[in-house]
Amino acid sequence: MKILFTVHSYYPNQDGVQMATQSLAERLAAAGHEIIVLTSISSGVKKQEIINGVHVQRIDLHTRYSMYWGNKGNYFSIVQEFCQQIDVMVNVCTQNAFTDLLLPHLHKLPCKKILYMHGMHDFRWKTFQLQSLRAFVNKVWKDIKWGWLYFRNKNNFFQYDTIVHLHSLDYAYNFFKKHFGLDGFILENAVDDRFWEGIESEVKNSYFICVANYFVDKNQKFLLEGFYKSKASKNHELILVGGKPTKYYSQLLEYEKKLQKIYGKRKVHFRYQVSRQETVTLIKHAYLYLFSSFHEVYPISIIEAMTSKIPFISTDVGCVRALPGGMMSFSPDDMAVMIDLLVEDPKLASKFGQAGYQYACEHFKMVNQLQKFQELLDSIVKH
Repeated sequence: MKILFTVHSYYPNQDGVQMATQSLAERLAAAGHEIIVLTSISSGVKKQEIINGVHVQRIDLHTRYSMYWGNKGNYFSIVQEFCQQIDVMVNVCTQNAFTDLLLPHLHKLPCKKILYMHGMHDFRWKTFQLQSLRAFVNKVWKDIKWGWLYFRNKNNFFQYDTIVHLHSLDYAYNFFKKHFGLDGFILENAVDDRFWEGIESEVKNSYFICVANYFVDKNQKFLLEGFYKSKASKNHELILVGGKPTKYYSQLLEYEKKLQKIYGKRKVHFRYQVSRQETVTLIKHAYLYLFSSFHEVYPISIIEAMTSKIPFISTDVGCVRALPGGMMSFSPDDMAVMIDLLVEDPKLASKFGQAGYQYACEHFKMVNQLQKFQELLDSIVKH
C-alpha cells in the first residue's frame, strides 16, 4: 500500500507522538509499504529526505499557541495531490494544523482515511489551573478554541473510516464515543526494540530517573520535592533527562536550590539533549522511575520503565492507573513515602517490576502492534 501520514512533529524533533509515529512509519516501510510523511519544517533540516525507508516531506506549516501559521493556503492542495496517488491517509492527532485544516475537506479526498489520536484537550478543570492567572486564562482560551473545533467539525469526523485511540480509558476515546457516537479502534503504544534487548541481564543501579521534556506540564518540581523529602534521597541519586533547556528548566534549577536549603544537598543531575541510546541505557539500569506530569494520555516513558522491569511512581494521569507495575502519587509527600517503601523493600520493588514487565510482554511489543495496524489497514482498504 501507499500510505500518507500527516503529523505536526517528526524526526529530528523528539516527543512522544513523534516517536510513536516514526516507529510505526518505519515498520510499515520495512514491511514493504510505500510511506510518505508530511510534516512541519524547522531550521537546519531538509525539505525532503528519506529516513529509514520513509519519504519525509516538510512544509512551512506550524501550530503555536493553539493557532495555525505558515503555508495554510496551499496545504489542502498539497494533500489533495497526494490523495490522488495513495491508498490510505493517516492524520495524526487533532488540535494541529496538519489535521484541523483538512477536516472540512475530507469528503473531497478519494483515499481511505484514518484519524490516529494520541489524546486531546481535556475540558475538565484541574486544581493547578486555578492556582495562577496565566494557567486560568490558558485553560479558558483552549476550552473555547478547541471546543469550537470539535463542535463545528462534529459531522466531519464521520468521514474517517476509523479513529484509532490508545486506550479505552483515554479521555479522547470517551469524548468521541459520548459526544459523536464514534467507537474507535484501540491500539496501545509500543516500545522501542532496544528495550527488549538483554533485559534479563540488566543490573539495576541505585539511582532514580525521570525522562520528560522540561515543560511546566511535566511538573518536575513535584518529583523533585518528593525526592528531597524521602529518606532514600540521602543515599540515592536522581537523574532528570529532558530535551532542550527551557525557561522551566531554569526554574527547576532554582527550585532545587531552595530544596537544598531545607533538606540539605542531594545528588540530582539535570541532563538534556541526551542521545536516544544513552536514554535507553539509563532507563534500563535505574532502580525506580518517577513521573509527575499534570496531563498525559499513555506516557511512553512509563511503558519503557515497565519493559525494563523498573517499578514506577506516577501522578494519576491518562491510563497510568490501569497499568500494573507501579503506584499513584497524589502529593510530593505521597511520593516520598512510596520511594522509601520501595527502597526499603527490594522484594516489593521487584514484584512491581515483574508485574509491569509481564504486562509489557503482552501489550507493548512493536511487532504485535504492527500486525494489528496491518489488519486494520487491510480491513479498511477491502471495505
